[in-house]
Amino acid sequence: MKRYKNRYANITLSSMLVIVISITAFCAMIISSLLLFSRFNSIVKESAETTTIQAVGNITKGIETFTENMIETLDNIEYIVENNDSNDEMLAELQTVYDLRSDLVSIVIYHEDGSLAECVTKENYLIKENIVGNNLSFHENILGNEGRNYISSPHVSNIFYRQYPWVVTVSSIVNSKNHGRVVVTMDVEFSGIAKYVDYSSIGDRGYLYIVDNKGDIVYHPQQQLIYLGLKEEIELPNYINGQTFTDDNNIISAQAVENSDWNVVGVSYTNDLVAVNTREFIMFTAVLLIFGAIVFVFLGIILSRGLSNPINQLVQSMKEFEKNVSTFKRKEIKGFSEVQQLSQSFEHMAKRIQTLMEKIKNEEKELRKVELKALQAQINPHFLYNTLDSILWMCQENGNEDAAEMVGALAKLFRISISRGKDMISIETELKHVESYLFIQSIRYKNQFTYRFEVDEDVLKCKCLKIILQPFVENAIYHGIDRMVDEGEIVITGKREGDAIVLKVKDNGIGMSEELASALFVENSEKAGVGVKNVHNRIRIYHGDEYGISIKSELDEGTDMIITIPIIEENE
Repeated sequence: MKRYKNRYANITLSSMLVIVISITAFCAMIISSLLLFSRFNSIVKESAETTTIQAVGNITKGIETFTENMIETLDNIEYIVENNDSNDEMLAELQTVYDLRSDLVSIVIYHEDGSLAECVTKENYLIKENIVGNNLSFHENILGNEGRNYISSPHVSNIFYRQYPWVVTVSSIVNSKNHGRVVVTMDVEFSGIAKYVDYSSIGDRGYLYIVDNKGDIVYHPQQQLIYLGLKEEIELPNYINGQTFTDDNNIISAQAVENSDWNVVGVSYTNDLVAVNTREFIMFTAVLLIFGAIVFVFLGIILSRGLSNPINQLVQSMKEFEKNVSTFKRKEIKGFSEVQQLSQSFEHMAKRIQTLMEKIKNEEKELRKVELKALQAQINPHFLYNTLDSILWMCQENGNEDAAEMVGALAKLFRISISRGKDMISIETELKHVESYLFIQSIRYKNQFTYRFEVDEDVLKCKCLKIILQPFVENAIYHGIDRMVDEGEIVITGKREGDAIVLKVKDNGIGMSEELASALFVENSEKAGVGVKNVHNRIRIYHGDEYGISIKSELDEGTDMIITIPIIEENE
């Protein structure tokens, strides 16, 4: 679980939104495509049935048009035969009709017994002498259907020598002035009808053919394969004009041809028609899915930016707030109402934090002032007690003149200590303060030690906290020089080192161990002195932890109290 959580933690909100929107849209498109495909499949099957019916209807109309033209031509022939007194004129007019149609094979007039009366045909076609009873173009059925045209099945014309054209015969009975009651026939090349069937198809494998009302095949594009037994046609029911039969794989539709006993039959395969349309649908759907995916990704990017940009701005504001709380200013964030409410809550929280920080900062300043006052209160009474003790001792020894000088020096000390309530004084003034203290102590200790100042002039006008040297001079006298047999020496130095001022109080007293030097900075330590710790804390409170006191000391060698403070010029 942790691994998955870490993995998702690295994904941005905008990326997640784009992914979610794209996947959701893509899944919706796929589901819609599947539902649409199911409906499309049903529609395609209905369309396949309609296509088959239309194909059969078109061929039927074409054949009907062809047969109507045949019958119109036969009507002209009948009129010529019935109305011409002269046999020669009749033949001349029949020749004219023959020449007008290129698909005519012959125009023949038969007696009722089937014997030949007249014939108009091509010049190179020779008619057989005896054709009665063996003529495929003469049908006895026509003799009982006077007044009705008869169209035969396609057959080979056998009335010529060495010529066997494939024809269909249309015939009728008329009364001729020259020959009496006769049968007029017209043989037409069947290729004119066959082309409608041969050149038509339904789908990849569908086809059409012609049958008569008995279900016998009149013409089939694969007729030779059927006669040879290499192909079996689907068993046909009794056809009714316009009726269509459908099973799982096949669609069979039939329509009757007017002016004949023919029926045009169309056979199509559902799978072929569906497959063609399915391929087109799949290609269309694939293009649609790709286009839709691009559109939805683009929309997802726009939507995700609209959602994530305000949140990213809010996150950036929080980071800026973390970097700098005190100077942070909120930028106006526009977005959805939830983001605006979150932004307003963050602004309210940031203002409260800034207010609390300002309050804490002010409280810390007040606390530092109280601490400084407490430190000074610790130093001043301590020094005052020691000084007055010295004056008392001198008075007891009848040293009234020296006592007067000490009182004057003490008054000077007090004036500098007070400094009109200021915490910062010049280093020059601080040195005068220490000089007054050393003067007082030198009288008390009867010239037991000497002192001198080695301070660079460029640091005299710089500022420092008051009473930071006197405690260390006091320690040098009481804890270092007072226990010596030889004469002591105190040297006070001051100079600039880089960005700081380093002041030193150096003595040649008994020194101290490293352990004791470290203990001087420890709170509540029995060995810690009041002055060192107070001065160290005051400097750090005012100037920071990089400043303060350090001690360098060796036993029987002396001690260096090193004070490091920042450079604060006189006008600062």
